[in-house]
Amino acid sequence: MEVEADKPNEILITKAANLLLSGNLVAFPTETVYGIGATIADDSAIRRIFTIKNRPLNNPLLIHVSSLEQVEQLLGNIPPIAVRLAEKFWPGPLAMILAAGDKISPLITAGTNKVGFRMPANKVALELIRITGPLAATSANLSNRPSPTMARHVLDDLGGRIAAIIDAGPTSYGIESTIIDISEMNPKILRLGGVLLTEIEETIGVKLDEVPRDERSFYDSKVKIILNDNRKTFLDNISKFLLAGNKLGIIHNNYFPKHIDKGITKEYELDIKSASNQLFTIIRDAEACDIELLLLAPLPSDLTLVNPALLDRLSKLT
Repeated sequence: MEVEADKPNEILITKAANLLLSGNLVAFPTETVYGIGATIADDSAIRRIFTIKNRPLNNPLLIHVSSLEQVEQLLGNIPPIAVRLAEKFWPGPLAMILAAGDKISPLITAGTNKVGFRMPANKVALELIRITGPLAATSANLSNRPSPTMARHVLDDLGGRIAAIIDAGPTSYGIESTIIDISEMNPKILRLGGVLLTEIEETIGVKLDEVPRDERSFYDSKVKIILNDNRKTFLDNISKFLLAGNKLGIIHNNYFPKHIDKGITKEYELDIKSASNQLFTIIRDAEACDIELLLLAPLPSDLTLVNPALLDRLSKLT
């Protein structure tokens, strides 16, 4: 069902909400990626999220809310640090992990006694959650696939397995939310994403450790992605792969001049400075174009010029 991102059709959103309230799964847009949700009281529907995504049951879901009051209703009192973060970044691409109460299903928490909350900055998502109440949700893709930034990506991965997809066009960020664990004394960043680490540190007045690399986390793509260390390697690889007859795509960036070469199937531009970048969109498009190889133009030698969340995602693709 197609809706306008800024003025979602109330009838269609209500229809999608009724599907969720009837125990169905629905995919919906957020500002980061498309999500798939179930009402938090329906364990059967929540379990189906894991099943259709091939997602391990020990990988928790996030609860998506439309107000801080919904968090308070589920948990009771919430810590002051959560209030500060919510006032600064909600609605927006930040998820906060808090101690879970008795009202939260163990399926959502994966038995961790912790639960993550996020308020998406997307009018469609907020209106949907306003009608249904909080939703247990995660990205609307098969596990380990690049996250979906358009409704058609959801259809590619989960078509025929869910009741509906609310199509509100491309997401604005194109990368997942930042996750911070504030359930214990020392806050920890669990995932880099749409909110910068430095912004969080300024808000809570605490220096946070770097995110530990999870070697098990990766993105499975039909396209082989090659990061090139320098200009010579980049240009040599273009010549080598074109000579070999490979269907080749190129990803340029802010710091590397665009290189046009005859025979390249498609060229893409990636804003490597911004938290709002379209890496996953590029990968999905390359797959749709049957591109075999994607060559990334060299990154600047000063990696502080590259968004840390993008560096994290690239490390899981190359």
